Amino acid sequence: MLDAPAAYTALWQITADTGIKPEWLLPVLWLESQFNPAVPNSAGQPFYGINQASTALIQQYADTDPQTYLTWPASQQLSTVVDGYLKSLVHSYGPLRSATRVYQSNFLPATLATAKNLTDVIASAANDPYNFYKYNSGLDVNHDGQITVADIAAKMKQAASTPQVQQAIVAAYAAKDSSTGVGLPFSTAPTDINHIVYGDDYSTLQQYPVATAIAVVAIVVAAGVGVGYGIESGAFRRAYRRLVR
Repeated sequence: MLDAPAAYTALWQITADTGIKPEWLLPVLWLESQFNPAVPNSAGQPFYGINQASTALIQQYADTDPQTYLTWPASQQLSTVVDGYLKSLVHSYGPLRSATRVYQSNFLPATLATAKNLTDVIASAANDPYNFYKYNSGLDVNHDGQITVADIAAKMKQAASTPQVQQAIVAAYAAKDSSTGVGLPFSTAPTDINHIVYGDDYSTLQQYPVATAIAVVAIVVAAGVGVGYGIESGAFRRAYRRLVR
């Protein structure tokens, strides 16, 4: 489902364009589509591909229709819709330097300006005129009727801890090293889950939750391995998307 090396080339181009590192993107990609560029929305909503993009996003950044988009490999989806949209987000809201903030930008990008601390509320069952909470209640990790930034962080920790995401991070850095000749075998592949989840966005926290190290595994980067990413075009486009996790 992930086409290497083209997808990794596209992933590093996104890093060059936006400052978003692979380890901050890959947990989001996994939570959205499990790296499958051909998957439509599991709840039947109008979102498509490895990034679960809307029709409007696909038209704007890929100049095509959703059905055609679903036939594209991860690398092509990454280099068009994903790259273009992330650049627009960074331009509008500033740097995104953690998996938590990257997923928040995917879920409800308008909240990037208002919900910056872990305790800040992104969506609430008590005040839900656009059904943001209703259709995304699976993000409410502690089931308290609110989706907070901390809830998003918890979801990112779960995703970052999966073997598939761990392997993809290692593969991304291996591909970078292979193309540049830097590092034997991996130059800077992260091994701390907290770096992935909280990154540089929450570096001023006095204490993270208990750190979890990635078990770096030796893998062969073969053809057919790549990356993807899940995004949306704006806060109100996510209102009718149900997350089935």
